Amino acid sequence: SKDAVKSIYPNPSSDKVMIEFSDASIVNQIELIDLAGRIQKVNSPNSTISVIEKGNLESGTYILRISYTDGSFSTNKIAFQ
Repeated sequence: SKDAVKSIYPNPSSDKVMIEFSDASIVNQIELIDLAGRIQKVNSPNSTISVIEKGNLESGTYILRISYTDGSFSTNKIAFQ
């Protein structure tokens, strides 16, 4: 399922990160996790492009954990400036 992610951009970003999927129907949930392991944001994608807004998050590196309907997941590092 890891090939469901086509691209993650811009990375690093100052305001928002776009996650583009080749097939959003197999994506269950997107979690943004800080380096201390705390979940900061949770998204459920409803289209092939999902947006993670920085909002009031601190600048720094975060883990993007994407879980799939088959129970697998993938992780990517993203950075907010």
